[in-house]
Amino acid sequence: MEVIMRLLALAVVMQLAGCAIFKGPDQPAGDTAGGGDGGAIADGGTADGGTTGDGGGGGDGGGDGGTTGDGGGDGGTTGDGGGDGGSDPLCDGVVHQPAATDECVYSRIHCGETVTGNTSQGTTLYDYYDYLAWYCLNRRDGNAWKAPERVYEFEAPEAGIVEFTLYSPCAEMDLRALRWDWWDSDGDCPTEDSTLAVNCEVDDGNGDTSVVTVDASKGNHYLVFVDGVDGAEDNFQLTVTCD
Repeated sequence: MEVIMRLLALAVVMQLAGCAIFKGPDQPAGDTAGGGDGGAIADGGTADGGTTGDGGGGGDGGGDGGTTGDGGGDGGTTGDGGGDGGSDPLCDGVVHQPAATDECVYSRIHCGETVTGNTSQGTTLYDYYDYLAWYCLNRRDGNAWKAPERVYEFEAPEAGIVEFTLYSPCAEMDLRALRWDWWDSDGDCPTEDSTLAVNCEVDDGNGDTSVVTVDASKGNHYLVFVDGVDGAEDNFQLTVTCD
C-alpha cells in the first residue's frame, strides 16, 4: 500500500514536472531551455505591435484675411454758388470802364454781342424803390441794390425772342430788362415816379448766371440793368441773343 502511494505521488510529481517541461519557462525569443533534453520549444513570442500612432492633426487653415480697406477719402466740399470770387479768370483784375456819358445809360448793346464790364464806375440812380415802383423785383429787401449799376440800351432789330444773360461769378448781381420806348424819342431816363404802361423782366436769384427773356416787337427799346446786391461792385459779362 505504501508502495502504491509512493508511486502515485511520484506519478503526480512527474506529471507536474512534465507539464513544466512541456511549457518551459518564458525565455527571450531564440533562447533554449532545459539543457540536454532537446530543449523546450522556444516561444515564438509574438511581439505586441506598437500602438498605432495618432495621425497628426490637420493644420489650421490660413490666417484670417486682412480687413477690407476703407473706401476712398471723402470728396471735397461742394463749392459755394456765385458771388465767391473763386478762381474764374473774369475775376482777375478790374475791368476799367468810364462813367456813363448819358444821365443813366452807359452804352448800347446789340444782338450777338457780349460786353465785359464793371459796376464800380456805374451810376447810382436806381435802387429797391425804383424797382418796386416798376414791378421789377422778386426779392423784398429794402437794403438791396445800394451799389452802382450799369445800364445798357437795346433796340430790337426784328420781332422775336431776345435773351439777356448776365454772368457774374465775382460778386452777386441781378439783371433786369425794362421796356422803355421813351428813350429813343427824348432820351429821358425812367424814375421812381415814371408811369410805365410797359413790362419789366427780372432775375434776382442767387448764382453766377442770371437770364431774362423778352418777346420784343421790332423797334422796341429796353433798358438792361446790371446791379450789385448789398453794395457789391465787380466784373461781369452781359450777352444778348436774338432768335
